[in-house]
Order: sequence, then C-alpha cells, then structure tokens
Amino acid sequence: MDVISRRAIWDLLQQQKRDRTIVLTTHFMDEADLLGDRIAIMAKGELQCCGSLLFLKQKYGAGYYMTLLKKPHCDTENISRLIYHHIPNAILASSIGEELTFILPKESVQRFESLFTDLELRPVELGISSFGASVTTMEDVFIRVCMLADASTAIPNIKRPSIHPQPLLSRIPVDRIKHLHSRIFSVQTGLPIKPNTGFSLLCQQFYAMLLKKATYSWHNWMLMLSIQIVVPLVITMLSLMFFDFKERITENVPVELTRKTYGQTIVPFFISRNSRLDPQLSERFANTLTAEGQIPLEVLGSVEEFLLKKSKEEPGDFDKFYLVAASFEDVGNHTIVTALFNNQAYHASAVALALVDNFLFKLLSGARASITVSNHPQPLTFVKEAENLWYQGPKGHYLVINLLLGLAFLSSSFSMLTVRERLVKAKHVQFISGAYVATFWLSALLWDLVSFLIPSLLLLVVFLYYREEAYTHNENVLVVILLLMLYGSAIIHFVYLVSFSFNNAGNACVKLIIMLTFLSICPFILVSVTGEQGGEFVIQKNIYAWELLGMGKHLMALAISGPVYIILLFFVETNMF
Repeated sequence: MDVISRRAIWDLLQQQKRDRTIVLTTHFMDEADLLGDRIAIMAKGELQCCGSLLFLKQKYGAGYYMTLLKKPHCDTENISRLIYHHIPNAILASSIGEELTFILPKESVQRFESLFTDLELRPVELGISSFGASVTTMEDVFIRVCMLADASTAIPNIKRPSIHPQPLLSRIPVDRIKHLHSRIFSVQTGLPIKPNTGFSLLCQQFYAMLLKKATYSWHNWMLMLSIQIVVPLVITMLSLMFFDFKERITENVPVELTRKTYGQTIVPFFISRNSRLDPQLSERFANTLTAEGQIPLEVLGSVEEFLLKKSKEEPGDFDKFYLVAASFEDVGNHTIVTALFNNQAYHASAVALALVDNFLFKLLSGARASITVSNHPQPLTFVKEAENLWYQGPKGHYLVINLLLGLAFLSSSFSMLTVRERLVKAKHVQFISGAYVATFWLSALLWDLVSFLIPSLLLLVVFLYYREEAYTHNENVLVVILLLMLYGSAIIHFVYLVSFSFNNAGNACVKLIIMLTFLSICPFILVSVTGEQGGEFVIQKNIYAWELLGMGKHLMALAISGPVYIILLFFVETNMF
C-alpha cells in the first residue's frame, strides 16, 4: 500500500474507532504505535505481552537513544569517556559510518541535563557536528519481546569500549520475565484442560452475566441511584406530604367559644341597685367586659325590651353588634341571673351562658378564676361518613398514580443496558461466544428484581412513616410487597420486550417513562369518569378474594403476565417471529 493510501486508512480508522472495538493485525510497528490503544505481541504462536503503548515501552524499552553525528577527526573513545562520566550505565549500541548511538537508561534521566550541556559546549573538541535523543520505538520493543520468546536464541553481547565491557542485555532478568510470561499468558504443561459442560457451564455463564449487570450498575451508580431509588421515593413522599397537609387543614378540631371570635360587640346588661351579690357588681361586670375587648352597656330597665327596641331601630347592625346580654335581678331573697343570646350567630347560646358563669365564678373564687368552653365535633352522621369514605377513593387514586409515576422511572432504567448491548453488538458477541439465551435474560431478570425489591422496601418504610393504613394495616404489608414484586416481574419483562424497538439507550429510557406513565394513568381516569358517584358501600374483609374489591384476580393477572412476556421475549430472541 502506498504512503498516501496508508495515511488515508489510518485517518479512517481513527475517525471510526469511537464506541467500537477494532482488532488490527500488522507487522508495521509505526502503524501499531499510531493506531493502537492496547497492543498485543505474538511470537512463536503464543501471546507474549499485552498492554498500552506506554506500558510496553516502560516494560521492554531499554531507555533513550542518543545519536551523535561524527566529524572526520572524531575520537570515539573520548566521547564514550565523557558519556560514561555522566551516565555510568550508558551502553554503546552502534558505531556505523558517521553515526554513533548510545542507549541511556531511563533511570538516569536526571543526569541528562549535565551531559547535554557538556556536549553543546565541546562539539569541536569532541569532533561532533550535532546530536539528538529519542525514546524507545515499538520496533525495539517488538525485537526485544521476540528475543525473549526465543529460548533457543543466544542473546548476543554488544560490543562497547573496554572501559565498560558490559553486554547490552546482561542486566535484564530474562529468566524472571519468561517465568512471569508463562504464568500470565501460558497454560502449565501437563495439566489437561477440561471445559465446563452441562449444568456447571450454565452456572458459570449465569454467574458471569450476573457479574456483568452488577459491574454496570456499579460503574453507573449515580444514574441508578437517582432513577431507581431517589425519584420514586421523592414522588411518593411529596404526594403523601400533600395529602397529610390537606387532612390537617380540614381536620375537625375543638373550637374554643369566646366573644373574641365575633370581634368587638356591645353587651347590654341590667343589674339591680345594691345587688345582693356585690354592691359594686355593675362596675365589676363592666370591667370584665372591657378587659375582653367588648363594649359594656348598662340598661336601666328591662333588657328584653331594650333589645326589641334596638332590633327595630337598627335592623342592619343589630345581628352584628348585639349577640349576647345579661341580667342580674334581685327578687325577694333571690337573685335571678338571665343570659340572653342572638340566635343568628353560631354558638351564641353557649357564649352567653359562659359569660355569666365566668363572672359568677370570679365572684366566688377570685379574679384569676375562669372557665374555658370548647365545642367538640359531634359524631359523624351516616351521610358524613359516606362522604368521607367516598373522598378516600380519589385520594387512593391520586396516590397510586403518583406511585406508578415513580415506578415508571424505576422500570424504564432496566432498558438502558439492554438497548446499549444490542446496539454495540455486545449481546451478539456473547451469544456467538456460547452464551445461552436463557442465562442471558434470566440473570438480567434476577439482578433487576433485586434492584426493584430495594426501592419497594423503601417505599414500604415511607408508607409506615406516614401511617398510610391502606398499605400498612395488619396483613396488608405482605400484600403490598407481593403486589409490587409481581408488578416488577411483569413490567421488567415488558420493558425487555419493548426495548427491541429503540435505537438509543437514553431515548428508550425517556420514552418508556412516558409510555408507562400513560398506561398507568389512563385506567384510573376511565374508572373515575365512568364510575358511579354514589350508591351503597361494600366492605371486603378478605383482601385476596376473587370477588368485588378483592385483589385475587389482579394478582393472578400480574403473575401470568411475567411468564407470558418472557416467552414472547424468547420467541423474538430466537427469531421465531
């Protein structure tokens, strides 16, 4: 191949090698140096070494090559003496024509500066015109490896001046390198090779495939953690927090009955002069009302007549300002205390009674005594209970929709490795290498089921924390785990089956999230729209029942869906469709 064509092929290979594995065999070491990310060298039919370019040069390279161009009056022995003075371990590699080549060990790099300085300052005295240094080439590495592989070839001694009569390879531990190669790349002789067959081969392949899935999850732990655990938990927790907040807002709590609830009002009252209860009863009652932010209004005559008159004179403001009134009238040896209320205001009767009771209690027990009146919610009527039960239906629907949205993120993540292996032909390589279809998919299923179980248990912990009785009441915990695992088994097989229609792992994940979310929400929308908004409420005590409100038939449907999808997957994989 001519130089131009060779360069064009090199450029093409460098452009196309991304996301690909290209195996290239060559005897041209410059080509291996330029194109190879990892280089393997074979000699005598056996693999001798394998590694990156830098590793091979460091392992088998002799160091740096320094080449000097001699002048006619050059004294080779004088140059060698200078070089050995700076670098005692230097080796004279060749002296041919006008070129003089030395090998400088890489351990003496720190002495190169002083050597090069002397050579630059004394070119005339040494009889050299120029010099240069270069690293070991792949050609040198290849020759060195071939020499080490050929046990019958004697390693020649390289001549050098008598000042340092040492061979080039005398200091290299040849026997040690050969022993290391035999341990790494060769099989010990005399030991029969017995390949696995039958059940042991299936177990070996299953373990290898499972290890592959675990390695992929470990390398992409950030992606797996966010999609498979964080997103489902966050979506479920946010929806539970929303419902919990809404329930707290609408919760029926006891209401304290005070006049401050109605703002500043006018409280008419009548007290007989020189009352038997207290001579200053009128003043003390007025002070009590003033301290509570109300306007006291003492009436000289009958309070009832005063109120009737005011209701006719001020019909617009009467219900706003005149809510309660009181009368302390002495009759004979008794004092008749009357509390009056406006029945247009909620709780006005209890507030009026609390007003006079509090005042009398203070008279008897002191100014610091008081009575607090609260109105607790009444027991719910049958209609109210029915309304609350009906509210739990939409709440359960919204919660399940949000739960399935989180599970859609979790389920879609199982398609990423499947699509990627199919696109880069890694799955094809595994099959032609002898991997069985069953071990490939069943090992993936086992790992993905374990990955599905962990978020499911965490979701159950969330339900327990928020005391969601529908998921945590009595035996419901086992039902929830069973339901989630059956759903996971069915949805994982479904994702495997659908993944054949995608040509990009990222697009597959996003589109599956949308698809699974749509398939989850649509049934609940149809049930909510077409369902009856009333009627009798039925209670199903057996949660596994096959009848109405039982989960038996739904659990059975999920249990059947998984095997059906895996059978369809095997049919597609074996090209039966």
